[in-house]
Amino acid sequence: MAKDVDLGPELEKVVADLVASGRFASRSALLEEGARLVVAHNRQLDALDTAIEAGIADEKAGRLIGTEELLDHLHRQLSKRSAA
Repeated sequence: MAKDVDLGPELEKVVADLVASGRFASRSALLEEGARLVVAHNRQLDALDTAIEAGIADEKAGRLIGTEELLDHLHRQLSKRSAA
């Protein structure tokens, strides 16, 4: 795999400015951090997809409650705490 990456003029300027500012020691350091951030972002997206799938499964199985029921429950909990 080629190690040279053409980012285009706009991103090349961003990279040059960030390296010149001292925020990153080198172009490679910045690109490594960018790759790490993409990996972390993809993990978050995977976790979100899993949570959405679980929510859909809960809804299909009838394990969800309506908004009114939830609000009633929360009001009861707050009333109990206020009374204590």
